[in-house]
Amino acid sequence: NNNANQMKSVSVFSTCVLNARELIFSVPDILAFPSPDPGCVTVVSTLAGLQDEKLKARLNKLNLTEDNSTPPVQDQSLVLHALQYTMTAKLSPLWNCVGKWLFAGKMFLHDQDILKAVQYEVNISNNRLEVIVLPSAMKMSLLKPSQLDIGREAVLEFLQGDENQALTEQHFGHRRIKVLPNLTAATLVSITKKIPENSFFQNWSEMRKYWKNMYGYRLVEDENSQQPLVYYNVRFFKTANILSYPEWTARFEDPLPVRRVDLKPCVINFIQSTLHKVRNLCG
Repeated sequence: NNNANQMKSVSVFSTCVLNARELIFSVPDILAFPSPDPGCVTVVSTLAGLQDEKLKARLNKLNLTEDNSTPPVQDQSLVLHALQYTMTAKLSPLWNCVGKWLFAGKMFLHDQDILKAVQYEVNISNNRLEVIVLPSAMKMSLLKPSQLDIGREAVLEFLQGDENQALTEQHFGHRRIKVLPNLTAATLVSITKKIPENSFFQNWSEMRKYWKNMYGYRLVEDENSQQPLVYYNVRFFKTANILSYPEWTARFEDPLPVRRVDLKPCVINFIQSTLHKVRNLCG
């Protein structure tokens, strides 16, 4: 029963995020973000924009109904939150959300070189939109067996075994790792070569599509690219469901800053991307 409740909670949250993102990408003149209220999406637009037939049709498709019980609010903090959520969504996959940063590059998950990264805030002052950018250069290495203290023999046995071969806590003990997109700490339960049978996902194609629609991540270059060699299966707390993460979405630690790097190209890249992807907001 606890597992069923967890799955229902995750499903409601995921549906809310997916609905917000679909509205953002299908109706150009609005801002949107998942509301704290379960199953709700907050939409920000001009009065004319809220009457747009394209918006009404999309709301109908998503089984969302307008809540007219409360009058429209002109809350600047709400508008700023909607603006930053919408901008961040539209910037992917050129810039991808990782914790408090945005990382540059469609295939950033596979890149072991120095990565461009920014933190940014938006502000509205004197009817002008201001974007405050803090650039960084970062390294974000893939998780390695050596970081989990897995013995060489166990690794070889796992690699040479069939698709049912797995590494468990018996091999690596109690280990905490970080999983994307929020770099959330989780307890590693097992490492497998295939998606576990009790996973939310039936196959790799479903998982890849979910990451793209939910977070804007491109896990691989195209549909014909390689599947993950391993999946990291984790729990966020002791009684939680086990969730599976493809190898590129699990890390041992937070991204590490790199010193003595010229950050001007990073800022220019971010500004150019923003101008390209976020041309018009709310009319």
